[in-house]
Amino acid sequence: MRNITIKVIPDSKQRYEALVLIHELTEMFLCIDRGVSFKAIDRFDMKFKGAGEPGDDPKAPYHREHRFATRIERLVARELRVNWAKYEAGL
Repeated sequence: MRNITIKVIPDSKQRYEALVLIHELTEMFLCIDRGVSFKAIDRFDMKFKGAGEPGDDPKAPYHREHRFATRIERLVARELRVNWAKYEAGL
């Protein structure tokens, strides 16, 4: 496995940090397994001008991986008793 660093923006709510980390790890491992290059992801993300997250765009090279990671993130959020609407709004 290559040396990979994931930076999570500090949040006063530890559960939020955990959810972001779980999402990013899931997405990363799926992309590596499926051969989606980090360069392609970065290129797409830098050019993205739409609303929401770049991975939600069906044209994103990692759209499928992003959507799956979001499903896992939501499952864990439910177990942690995190209100998804508030979490998404950054509250």
